[in-house]
Amino acid sequence: MIRVLVLTNAFPQHARDPRGTFIRDQTRELPRASVAATVADARPWFTRRPPADRSFHAAYDRVPTRFGSLPGYRGLSFAGSLAAATLSPRRLLRERFDVLHAHNLQMGLLGARLKRATGTPLVLTLHGREAPWLVERTERQRASLRSLYQAADRIVLVGSPLLEYVRPYLADRAPLRIVPNGVDASAACVRAPRALEANKAGRFTVLTVARLSPEKGVD
Repeated sequence: MIRVLVLTNAFPQHARDPRGTFIRDQTRELPRASVAATVADARPWFTRRPPADRSFHAAYDRVPTRFGSLPGYRGLSFAGSLAAATLSPRRLLRERFDVLHAHNLQMGLLGARLKRATGTPLVLTLHGREAPWLVERTERQRASLRSLYQAADRIVLVGSPLLEYVRPYLADRAPLRIVPNGVDASAACVRAPRALEANKAGRFTVLTVARLSPEKGVD
């Protein structure tokens, strides 16, 4: 059986938690493909960790951990945002994994560290673009991105618009794949509530499929 270590800082803790549900859905399906998953469920040290529902995490081994950062990464370079990571690789180095699967840039940096220490292949999945004024302000930050992308044995993008984001950092024959997130169409609500239908007359309507959070500016 293949063993994969999933590195993520966006993973739901219970059934009503909207964070990273697409990552959990993917991880939960891995046993059907004879893949055993261990999830390194990371949170910044400044956030409160809610209690997890053990039955909710029954399909995989979950390792709660913390990583060093500041809100908005103030006062830290992107390259050093995980330098004080509290996810000690000691336990992870003792266990043999066949693949490291890191979700998004922060965990990608941690995955690159583990790859250097163990030689384990690294898959990096990008679910969106980080704000350039946050992670691409300096040449040092851009060099960190370039090093990360070159360290990955496979880079998975959830949509083709991300191609123009990563291509400046990569060679022409980079190991890129586009794999959109799956959608359970049976769970989707295809009809708007009556109250919304009544209020939208004469208005311009925008449909967004996303986790609603203030930084996205949906409101």
